[in-house]
Amino acid sequence: VRRRLSSPVADAKHATEDAGPQGVLRQVAYVNLLSGTVGGVVAASVTTPLDVVKTRIQVDLLQDDRAATAKGQRPAVGFLRKDSGVRQVGGMIRKIATQEGPGRLFDGAAARAARAAPSCAIVLTSYEILKAIIAKF
Repeated sequence: VRRRLSSPVADAKHATEDAGPQGVLRQVAYVNLLSGTVGGVVAASVTTPLDVVKTRIQVDLLQDDRAATAKGQRPAVGFLRKDSGVRQVGGMIRKIATQEGPGRLFDGAAARAARAAPSCAIVLTSYEILKAIIAKF
């Protein structure tokens, strides 16, 4: 006598397959909605420091351009500035962390996560449902 090993995932898969194609699509939707939501929150939270740095660099560049214009000088082109690229990003991270504290690098993380979570969930779920529907044809 062979005994079948089961797991909660396998049992859920068989239960939804027994429910028909709508049950399978519903299962795909729930799993992907949750996965997309979690993925969106994690991605937004992890990338928030770089977004904060990008915004601060843009503001600094705008202020430098205004100061140069006020002095009657032409503003420097972005890639010709003394600090650009990785040096500029590293310098801004250091400046924020030392002058304002490392927590300031995560300003707006909750708002970014709240915006990213639903959009990632919708995109991932739509993709997986369409993939499942197309696979049946």
